Amino acid sequence: MKIAIASFTRNGCVWNQKLCAALKKHSCEGYALEKYGKEAGIPAIAPSLPAWTERMFQKMDAILFIGACGIAVRSIAPYVKSKKTDPAVLCMDEQGKFVISLLSGHIGGANELTEEVAAVTGAVPVITTATDVNHKFAVDVFAVKNHCEICEMELAKETAALLVDGKTVGFCSRFPVEGTKPEELIPEEAAKPSMGICITTSEEDSPYERTLHLIPR
Repeated sequence: MKIAIASFTRNGCVWNQKLCAALKKHSCEGYALEKYGKEAGIPAIAPSLPAWTERMFQKMDAILFIGACGIAVRSIAPYVKSKKTDPAVLCMDEQGKFVISLLSGHIGGANELTEEVAAVTGAVPVITTATDVNHKFAVDVFAVKNHCEICEMELAKETAALLVDGKTVGFCSRFPVEGTKPEELIPEEAAKPSMGICITTSEEDSPYERTLHLIPR
């Protein structure tokens, strides 16, 4: 994962350098406000924060803002387009007390990266996606980890809502599946709910009244 880290204070620069060094399995680039970056030897956020953010949205898999959450929100607002394509966005306060998964928690990997950053800094990870806080199956996480394309994002949202409400959804796959399926997923050979997930190569393959197709890449 290619990660850009932006800091806006002197102490934020300390965390910036620590995280760039600690997140070794990723490729990290640190940036800072010019007056603090010069002191720490960190490249400047240039030519402006909006221009820098736009550039990072295009080239990076994740952006971590070390500073106020408002700075992060205002910076990314013009560039947010789709949960399928937006990079992961995180925000950590400059004291390293909290790290927040702000955008693209599942498909972009922000939730997982939040846990990694928290493990390095000792911060409290703040993750607000409903399936995570309710410990429910997340179809978008499953799709990412199993290299599948989600064909119907609206149905993915509906599936998540059903699971959070304690309902069940169907599950079938035209390929072998390893591991134990979560109890809220009903196999195809059982009674069929109206909503179901199908791992298949064809969007015509619709065993449920409302079928969410996951296409292996």
